[in-house]
Amino acid sequence: MRLKINHSVTLIMLFMLMSNSLLSQTELTTVEIQAIDNAQTANEGDHYLDTDRDELYVGMGNGKLRKISEKETLVGNDPLPAISTPLIHLDTSPSQTSSTSFVTVKSFTLPGGILKTSNAIKMVFFKRRNSSSGSVQIELVYGGQSLFTTGNLGNAVGRVEMTLFATGTESGQRAYIDDANTGNNGQRTGTSSIDSSQDQLVEIRLSTNNTTSTFTLDFLSVEGLIFD
Repeated sequence: MRLKINHSVTLIMLFMLMSNSLLSQTELTTVEIQAIDNAQTANEGDHYLDTDRDELYVGMGNGKLRKISEKETLVGNDPLPAISTPLIHLDTSPSQTSSTSFVTVKSFTLPGGILKTSNAIKMVFFKRRNSSSGSVQIELVYGGQSLFTTGNLGNAVGRVEMTLFATGTESGQRAYIDDANTGNNGQRTGTSSIDSSQDQLVEIRLSTNNTTSTFTLDFLSVEGLIFD
């Protein structure tokens, strides 16, 4: 009888431990899930819930993540699904300047492990001129390092797209800008040598040609172009 009781108690304790393990989980976004998997910092046995996709992952011994189908069955050795274009940042508030020196008008933190060696991000924003005349220059800064500065953009309204991508290593990047308007000097490119495995600040800076010129950025979206 004593052996049966001990055996039953053991089963009950094991069930309680398993239940607690299954019920405990960390809720994260898709980008945060991807960052943990890339950095291999998952705790073995811990559960991570992707609140964007309602998918559950479990931490493995090597720090990687594995998806649990329907939050119950572990999918054997399936890699973390590739994420094509996760939204990293969205800002719809207007930001303006009339400064003749470069000032930061929009900024966001790019999580470490996004660019890696072959990934990219695409930034899109819209600009408009509040004054009757004047021009503006745009500068892109990543991790405190300036990648490029445009020439004078004089059009009243424009759509600007910038792409920042890794050049084969985590410490090498290149960026392009394309200003969609009828003026000149819309395209620029430049490089940086920042450690993308760490969180880095991305800044969009503006400088006007005189203090009577005022330009506004109304919108900024940042998408990841992730392949690995």
